[in-house]
Amino acid sequence: MDEVKLEQRLTTIEQGQKHMTDAIVAIQKTYTEFKGLAISVNTLAIEVKRVVDDVCGLRGILKEDMAALNKRVVKIEHKPGQRWDNLITTLISLLIGAVFGYIIGEIKKHTGG
Repeated sequence: MDEVKLEQRLTTIEQGQKHMTDAIVAIQKTYTEFKGLAISVNTLAIEVKRVVDDVCGLRGILKEDMAALNKRVVKIEHKPGQRWDNLITTLISLLIGAVFGYIIGEIKKHTGG
């Protein structure tokens, strides 16, 4: 091989090496970007899990609060019915008392007492 061919070959090899070095630098840059993206996705996943856990916790609290609220509403709804029942009971008691009072009064009139 003569000197010209060797020089051409060396030039070709150097150009190929430069091309490979540029490709390696580009791959390293892409890797760094992907690594940053992977870290961001992982951070986002952790944050989403925390939010989901918080929502699930709130759901339990809200469920308990709703149950307590429902009990209070049922109690309030039954209150007028209870008042009506108490009024009826009082009226019946008064009526029975008046009937017995009348009967006792009549018995005393007839027995002379």
